[in-house]
Amino acid sequence: RAGHWAAAAECYQKAAEQGNSAGLSLLGECLYQGRGVPKSAAQARKVWKAAAESGEPIALLNLGDDCAARGDNGKALLWYRRARQNAAAVPDIEYTPRVCLRLAQFETRYTSRKKALAQLAEAKQGFLVRKEEGDETAQSWLDETEAVIRQLLERE
Repeated sequence: RAGHWAAAAECYQKAAEQGNSAGLSLLGECLYQGRGVPKSAAQARKVWKAAAESGEPIALLNLGDDCAARGDNGKALLWYRRARQNAAAVPDIEYTPRVCLRLAQFETRYTSRKKALAQLAEAKQGFLVRKEEGDETAQSWLDETEAVIRQLLERE
């Protein structure tokens, strides 16, 4: 449904009504970015929190990104750690690279640079696979990953 956000939001709404936490998480993303529905960050947070209660990793990542955007890096890190914990049982190319990227960005002061670089290498590989599969957002994720790698390598 890429590019047809109103139709996508409707599908996500139906999935959410059937108890699908991934659909709920994607509906939150549409609300947050104003895709196919009126933009509402507050409503998106409520939807993501409902999806996060069922352990949906994408919702946890989105909540972390929202906290980071508002400058609450400590809370963002907590959401990212929960995403890692929930994603460990069922790794998926859709969210695993994002989990690795975000943890490398936000845990660098708590973990070694070497461990952060390993997470970034895993993230980069995942985003490359997504790019090969035609994911339109993969290049921007790759660019962000490369920028973080450069920052860590410059700290030597």
